[in-house]
Amino acid sequence: MPSDTLQAALDTQLQSWLTATDSGDWQQIASTQAQQLPYLLAARFSYDVSQGGFAQFLYNMRGHMLAQIEDMLITAQADIAHDYYVQAISLCLKNKADYQRFLASNYIEANPLKDQLQLLSVAYLGKRIDFSTEAHAFLVSGLPA
Repeated sequence: MPSDTLQAALDTQLQSWLTATDSGDWQQIASTQAQQLPYLLAARFSYDVSQGGFAQFLYNMRGHMLAQIEDMLITAQADIAHDYYVQAISLCLKNKADYQRFLASNYIEANPLKDQLQLLSVAYLGKRIDFSTEAHAFLVSGLPA
């Protein structure tokens, strides 16, 4: 398959996976789409981190599927994304009260943890290595036959 055709198919599939996570009900998503779960998590990670950084991603995940996200990043061999994800989770664990306040907030409220996550996001995005590029082979492996 030509690379531009492959990229178009991948972009379409990423959007489909992302749409499948729109409910945010990760328990139901995990039970009804277990085989696709790593790809669904990858799509959500890719979109949220590129649009609003780790703060947006972790806010939208609401504390769900954090171990599975790490497993997905390892399986995808997305080493840079994994490194920054671990740093983001470490910030949350070091600042549990701020993390809980952040999750309970309306997102736009001031929060020192959110600020730290935003700074981490700037550093990650400054690497200029897009997650979908870093995890390309993994994402392609999820395309329908």
